[in-house]
Amino acid sequence: MLRLEGFVTESERAAILAEVAEHRPDLRRVEGKVGLGPRYSVIPGDVIAASLPGVAALGERVRQAAEAFAGAPVAFFGDPVRRMRVQVYDDVDEGFRWHFDGHPFAAVVTLENGNDGVTEIIGPRLSALVRPLFYLAYPFPQLVSLLPRLAVEGRARDVLLLRGRTVLHRGRSRRTGRRIVLVFAFDYPDAAPSRISNWFARWANY
Repeated sequence: MLRLEGFVTESERAAILAEVAEHRPDLRRVEGKVGLGPRYSVIPGDVIAASLPGVAALGERVRQAAEAFAGAPVAFFGDPVRRMRVQVYDDVDEGFRWHFDGHPFAAVVTLENGNDGVTEIIGPRLSALVRPLFYLAYPFPQLVSLLPRLAVEGRARDVLLLRGRTVLHRGRSRRTGRRIVLVFAFDYPDAAPSRISNWFARWANY
């Protein structure tokens, strides 16, 4: 995990927030499936590529930071819908459940955090130990919440870089209020998304 403080300039943040506000009709509501998925609103990557140039341009700068973090070339994740996203949380019970990503690297850019939202991360060693049983226990996230974890508060203009395929993590709102983040997903060049994990992510999300 690596947090880059003040990565986004204030003028960039204001411009992107205005861009997001203009495209609020494009937000899709995500409620998860049978109570298993996350709860939030999203503008997916295909809409961003077509209509939100400020977000897409920032994504390229974040990709370069992700390469430095990875120590190797990275490319945007192969799924055009999930490679970049605007995610909006409005209620205290909105957020992401514990999960492993289907791609090796992710970046969370916080634009606004009115609900004291945090990204909670379980260390790589413990994540590796619990991974074989994780999806069997997926309907019972409170079991994972008993494990020791690090909570990283999202601060406006910061970027959080994660090795999301190897660490269990979730996004959590700590009070009612609006949080707006950009999420960028990265993979190694020429890598193809797993059909199974891609299907599950689409099924549980959007």
